[in-house]
Amino acid sequence: MEEKKNIKTKKTIQKSYIWEFCMVFCIMLMLPVNISLLFSRKEMKESQGQEEILEGEDKKDILKSRLEWEVLHELARTIPIDYEPETLKAQAVILRTNILADWEEGENNFKPVLLYAYKTRWGSDYEKNCEKLYEAVIQTSGMYLEKDRKPIRAPYFRLSNGSTRNASECIEGDYEEYPAVECRKDLMSRDFLKRIEINGTIFAEKISEMTGKPVSYEQLKAAQVTYQYDSAGYVLVVHIGEEEVGGEAFRQEFLLSSSDFFITYEEQHVTIETKGIGTGIGFCQYGANEMAKEGEDFLKLLDYFFTNIAISKTE
Repeated sequence: MEEKKNIKTKKTIQKSYIWEFCMVFCIMLMLPVNISLLFSRKEMKESQGQEEILEGEDKKDILKSRLEWEVLHELARTIPIDYEPETLKAQAVILRTNILADWEEGENNFKPVLLYAYKTRWGSDYEKNCEKLYEAVIQTSGMYLEKDRKPIRAPYFRLSNGSTRNASECIEGDYEEYPAVECRKDLMSRDFLKRIEINGTIFAEKISEMTGKPVSYEQLKAAQVTYQYDSAGYVLVVHIGEEEVGGEAFRQEFLLSSSDFFITYEEQHVTIETKGIGTGIGFCQYGANEMAKEGEDFLKLLDYFFTNIAISKTE
């Protein structure tokens, strides 16, 4: 009887071992799958920009979360990461303003470049740079520029020719909130002057396309070039002989850094010299950063480049 009992106990122990072995084996099989699912869900949530609406959660909180997430990723894309914290804060307010303006008009074309994409470029500074961006967004959370109780369109650019442009001089309409202000330290930037060379034949072909009138490079060289400037020295219209082309259209056609440009005809090519980088309208990032280095905070920076606007905060 005792022997039968021992045999039964041994069989029970054997079954237990077999069961435990099966459990461990199944867990080992499923572990990579679970880990993969975990990271897939994390990446999916990040790539969707936290746009999922959860039951019982306040919609305003969801909107704010999505808003700040978009600002964070746009901030990494639109301004040099080594700029001062106050400059980054000002840029965060500008980006939030433009995102809200898009939403007001029913636009939602945001295609983020996730922060992880900068890991190789930033190298060992990756975590530090991410923290810098987080702080700029968190410390300005919900803040945006408004006029008549609506978010404005807040333009920005990298580097001026020494002054920003009076928007009313180069854009049809009244844009008093974008005045011309001095940025004299921009002249000291190593990126201030740029020169490009364009083959004469290609240059003549592009001018012909823009004006709708065929012209050769030899004819262009014989023609007089004159410029019509705005008060900040940017080209409004360039006259080439009897033809004229808008300064901004010319900049875009030839992929120039700025609308402050000067054309020189060479024997077989054209040399075009530009001053500054960008449209010259609104917030000058380089000029603002120089002010931030001198101790100005982000509110002062925004107040310098924009007039007759208010700073509000989302609920």
